[in-house]
Amino acid sequence: MFLNHTIKVVSFAVILAVLICSVPHLPGQAQNLEGTVKGVTTDQWGAVIPSVTVVFESAGLRHSVKSHEGTGEFELVLPAGEYLASAELAAFHPYQRKKLLVEAGKTKKLKVKLKSKYPPITE
Repeated sequence: MFLNHTIKVVSFAVILAVLICSVPHLPGQAQNLEGTVKGVTTDQWGAVIPSVTVVFESAGLRHSVKSHEGTGEFELVLPAGEYLASAELAAFHPYQRKKLLVEAGKTKKLKVKLKSKYPPITE
């Protein structure tokens, strides 16, 4: 009698474990392992610089985004982690931001401010 009861309990536990493992994960339960970087490309005086390619590098990965032609704004979804952000454009010094932390499920704001290699034109 005791052995018969033990077999039933073990069988029930095995069936329950198989059922739990075979249920597909629901999308709402998935972890978001990505974050977003949003920003704008400007010069040192705050004037928008359009069409700048901003590069994000981390552990051998390289992602890039081009700022909007009219507004200089950009947005990119990246795997969470620490990045080196950079941008280059003729007539401007290269921009670099080290240790840019992109956190899962969050939006990081980034102002890419390019400094001119030349003095401002005055009249």
